[in-house]
Amino acid sequence: MKLIMLKHWFIAILLAVNAPITLSNESKPATIISVGAYEFPPFFETSNGTYGGLTPLLLDAFNEIQNDYVFKLTLTSPKRRYIDFERGRIQMLFFEDPKWGWNGYPVVTSEAFLKGGEVFIARNNKTTNKTAFKNIEQRRITAMLGYHYQFADWDSDAKRLKERFNISLLSHSGAIIKQVVRGKAEIGIVSKAFLDRELFRDPKLKKVLVFSDFYDQHYSHRVILASDANISIETINSILKKLHKNGKLTEIFSQFGLSPSPL
Repeated sequence: MKLIMLKHWFIAILLAVNAPITLSNESKPATIISVGAYEFPPFFETSNGTYGGLTPLLLDAFNEIQNDYVFKLTLTSPKRRYIDFERGRIQMLFFEDPKWGWNGYPVVTSEAFLKGGEVFIARNNKTTNKTAFKNIEQRRITAMLGYHYQFADWDSDAKRLKERFNISLLSHSGAIIKQVVRGKAEIGIVSKAFLDRELFRDPKLKKVLVFSDFYDQHYSHRVILASDANISIETINSILKKLHKNGKLTEIFSQFGLSPSPL
């Protein structure tokens, strides 16, 4: 009888000790990671209040593959993203390159997961095509506000750029193509990924535009992460590798005619 009672007491004590641990584990909330996104098609773009591009799809994939973190999209702009990082409004950005003004900021970077670059475009004109991309600094140029370009020595300051070049700075890559097509600019600069997508969507542009056979810059897309973020860069790299291994990265990137880099 005593043995039976002791056994019951022992079981009761075990249940009392273990119950709070189980409840604590089940109720632990996921850590929210604020991920910035700005107009940079095809990586991120907005249309009538709807978000599109690669970034929202990557966020979904990051959230689906694990339960410890919730990656939440936060809108920013090319110029404001640095301030938002400093103020802690955003902790992370996809599709960045360390040379885009991040020197001196307390950030760490992931492994490169996509290669890319930017090319110059001009109107198709048989009499001037051979010289279309010579002396670019002397042409009427249109480019993106807040972006860093090699031809401009990585300077993104709008005032200084307008002092050095005859340049108009716009907020959408699609507007750059329109400016060139309409003759309002002699030279435009867009990402090759965006240009390829637009040529696929509107094949008639192939007869209207020519693009340079050289790049203004090549870049290696990485995740930029605040050094004090509530997630480590090792965890980010681990998630990227899992998504690459299970084919999800390839599935997402292929929708935009892109292929992820080996990880």
